[in-house]
Amino acid sequence: MLKAWFHLACGNWNVLNQLEGQTKKSGEVGEQAKLLLERAESYLTERKSALEQSEFDLGSYVEYKKLAVAVAKAPNLKDQGKAMDEKLKASSAADPLKAEITARAAYFKIAPMQCSNKKTERDNAKAGYEQLAKKFGDTAFGQQAKQAIIVMEEPAAH
Repeated sequence: MLKAWFHLACGNWNVLNQLEGQTKKSGEVGEQAKLLLERAESYLTERKSALEQSEFDLGSYVEYKKLAVAVAKAPNLKDQGKAMDEKLKASSAADPLKAEITARAAYFKIAPMQCSNKKTERDNAKAGYEQLAKKFGDTAFGQQAKQAIIVMEEPAAH
C-alpha cells in the first residue's frame, strides 16, 4: 500500500487499477486499499468540481484535460471521465478556446525546432512562428510566437 500511496502522491494515477484489485482482498491490505481508493477518488471529484466552477480558459482547459485522464483511470469514476471527455470536445470547438488550443498545439510543435543544431530546422521554426503569429496573433501562444521571432532575429551574444 505504501508504494500505491507514493505513486498517487506523485500523480501516477495508473495505480488506481491495481488498487481496485487489492480492494477485493480481505484483511488489512483490502481495507487499506479501499480507504486509499476512496480518498483518491474523492480528491479527483473535488478537483473536478473546483475546475468546473472556474472560468474555462486555456489554463483550466489544460488542467481539466489532465484531470480527465486521471478520472478515467479511477474504477468508480469511469462515467464522469466520459462526461469530462465530452465537455472537452465541446469546449474545444468553442471559438475563443478553439483558437487558443490550436495555437498552443502549433507552438509546442514548433518550439523544439527553434533549439535545433540544424539551420534548416531553425529556419522552419522561424517560419512557423511567423505563420502562428500572423494567424493567431491575438492568442497567448501567438504572442509568445512573436517574442520567439524577436529572440531568433537577435544576434547571439558571445
